[in-house]
Amino acid sequence: MGRLTDDMTRLRSDIDSSYDQRRANQCARNHSVRALLSDFATTRAFNASKDARERAQAVADNRHDVSRLLNDFSQTRQANSRKSRADRRAFVSGVKRNTQQLLTKFAVDHKNMARRSVTERADFVSDMATSVAALISEITQDRLHAHQVFFDAGVSKKKTPLAL
Repeated sequence: MGRLTDDMTRLRSDIDSSYDQRRANQCARNHSVRALLSDFATTRAFNASKDARERAQAVADNRHDVSRLLNDFSQTRQANSRKSRADRRAFVSGVKRNTQQLLTKFAVDHKNMARRSVTERADFVSDMATSVAALISEITQDRLHAHQVFFDAGVSKKKTPLAL
């Protein structure tokens, strides 16, 4: 009975150590997932605040430009009321030209900001996809190893990855 008891004790010890190892691997994966989620949330919050600052700066710049234009327009209108018809036509042409330049500048700035934001978001999503794929691969390998340890007694079977 001694050899059977020793074998059973060793088997129980192997099962316990394998269980402990699986628990440790699960805890490590949980920690890794929490870290990924935390990094994602931090990066998302940073990008959101950065985008908000850029939008606020663009709005402030537009507000300043509009205020300056209105002030210039008011002063020039008062001066134009004392000028000839030809002078007024030249003024209106100048205002039209300045307004068109401002609109063009705004469109270019907006397009550049949007292009930069899209690129940054695409890079971030690509990095997250790579991290998630690596995590899934690690989980699949752990699962296959556990399956091999517990169910393969020298019998070779084809393993299927975990469907997520």
